[in-house]
Amino acid sequence: MSQNKPLVLVTGAMGQLGITLTQKAQKAVHIQWVFCSKEGMDLCDTKQVAAIFEQYRPDYCINTAAFTNVRRAEEHPQKAKAVNVDGVQRLIEQCNRHNTCLLHLSTDYVFDGLQSHPYIESDPVNPLNVYGKTKAAGEQLLLTQANQYYIIRTAWLYAKAHGQNFIEAFFTEQWRAKP
Repeated sequence: MSQNKPLVLVTGAMGQLGITLTQKAQKAVHIQWVFCSKEGMDLCDTKQVAAIFEQYRPDYCINTAAFTNVRRAEEHPQKAKAVNVDGVQRLIEQCNRHNTCLLHLSTDYVFDGLQSHPYIESDPVNPLNVYGKTKAAGEQLLLTQANQYYIIRTAWLYAKAHGQNFIEAFFTEQWRAKP
């Protein structure tokens, strides 16, 4: 551990979960926090990722950075892969190098949704779109290459004050659908 307190590096600090963690971290004074936005640590930049890990030597890394726009991922599959697969590879390499535990946020989009009962961790993935495929590929890298990791699969996040969320999307789609 770093000094007396564990140091947690958070990627994607300007995303919905990153902003929420930033707010909650103010109360977690027993932890040192470093929040990195895309401008501070672009997962597509190998040197930048390595430099941040060298500078801070985190005990934990929470990866909230992702290319999450499902529709845009279909239009720009290489961009989605660059963040959701190649970016995760860079994090794994640095986490392994610095003995950092990686907590990686993934998605229910790794499944096809056709199962008649709730999914469990050991169910096989079968993504139906580029976003799900890139997130599943990132998970596979963790399973096969990371020394210390956790994968958290979640559905669409919701924050009342910021970010895209299912409530806004639902009402936007409903209003668009009406003549």
